[in-house]
Amino acid sequence: MARQQNEGSATTFRRDPLTPGLRVLGVAPLAFFVLHAHYHVSQGTAGHLLWTCTISNLLLAAGLFLGLPVLIRVAVMWLILGLPLWTWDMMEQGVGPVSTFLTHVGGLTLGLLALSRVRAARRQWAYAFIWYLTLQLAARLVARRVLNVNLAHDMYGGWHDVFHSYWKFWLFMSSVVAAALWLTGLALLRLFPPRMNRSRQGSCDGDNVSPQTA
Repeated sequence: MARQQNEGSATTFRRDPLTPGLRVLGVAPLAFFVLHAHYHVSQGTAGHLLWTCTISNLLLAAGLFLGLPVLIRVAVMWLILGLPLWTWDMMEQGVGPVSTFLTHVGGLTLGLLALSRVRAARRQWAYAFIWYLTLQLAARLVARRVLNVNLAHDMYGGWHDVFHSYWKFWLFMSSVVAAALWLTGLALLRLFPPRMNRSRQGSCDGDNVSPQTA
């Protein structure tokens, strides 16, 4: 049992022999990110590029180019979670540049296409949560406070009436994010279940967990 679990952990960051056509698709999310970067740099708001859904286009491109499913999965999870928040922001702020539609709608479309090939995995939500914490720390260290990227500096909107301390708000939001990622991971497992690994009877692609040890 322990041996099988260790084998599953060892394959988390394994490469996947993606088809050349799928690898080439990595050019698209990379181009989306570059276009959006050009817009924000010209506006003096480069820090906005550290938003999890925006920079996940870069992560998706890297996953496709390098054939690393874990990067593709994490990118897709954040593009999914970011879509309703981005839609709400568009409704509040008005129509944004074309590049923002490309990074959110275009990136998610390509991500789901790639995920249909590499499939979902059981622990993908945990890696997505680590990605979130990493980007939040980077935003706190690099991005201007006034941008409040990834809510790294201050509470959002009316939350000041609920929490009187940023760190209490941070703990609450981190718990909400973790729960949302976990639920999204469950949904993706149902939509894109791991393929059975032919090299080991009864083991799952991506986790290699047999029915006897799951």
